[in-house]
Amino acid sequence: MRSINGKARVFMFLLSLVLVANMAAAASFQLDYMNRYIWRGFDLNPDNHYVIQPSVNFTFPESNWSINLWYSYSAEDKNLNETDVTFNYDFPGTKGVAVSAGIVHYGWYSADNFDADANTTIETYLILSWEESPLSPSFSLYHDCKNGNGLYAQLSLSKEFAVSKKQNIELSSSIGYNQKQWISKSGFSDVSATVSYPIKQGKNTITPFAGISWPLLKDINPGVDREYILGVSFAFE
Repeated sequence: MRSINGKARVFMFLLSLVLVANMAAAASFQLDYMNRYIWRGFDLNPDNHYVIQPSVNFTFPESNWSINLWYSYSAEDKNLNETDVTFNYDFPGTKGVAVSAGIVHYGWYSADNFDADANTTIETYLILSWEESPLSPSFSLYHDCKNGNGLYAQLSLSKEFAVSKKQNIELSSSIGYNQKQWISKSGFSDVSATVSYPIKQGKNTITPFAGISWPLLKDINPGVDREYILGVSFAFE
């Protein structure tokens, strides 16, 4: 009974959040379909089962705050096995660099005998982006202050190339450093490379993409040299 009540409270909280945000904010939607779920090098949906990951982002007029609700449906266990809520703040007045910070609440509410202490965690983050610089570098720092209890830092680069007057292709790459976040060791943990092809249809965008992820630490993805990622993203405003 405690597990059901805990899930019910979480559902009511998320529903209230959506209703309040929808009344005061502009919403945009995204739906990602991928052949696997790779997160910071970890394979979170093994045995090559696909995932469907919808999200809705609320931005508030005349405010630097936004709220994102993100979900992951797994074909492995046929369940909505992860729900994340992100509160983000974009710092105004920064020149040459975009600065944002926030808090992420991770929840695995479909877990058997769900327990709020064991099946949720909290993460804070800081992101610096130099969008006008060559290769558009971005540096992200995440600190899990609960169950993950560690730091993860990531450096990302990206570049767009014109393939026609209206279409670009984007190449991106990243390298991550894990300081005992969900693992017992520290070190450079994963490298990834992705190619994507955004196709704009008015305010909406369809983006097919393909990528490769290489785990660098044995604890990240034991026995795997690389993972291939294929998917498509649908963005709606």
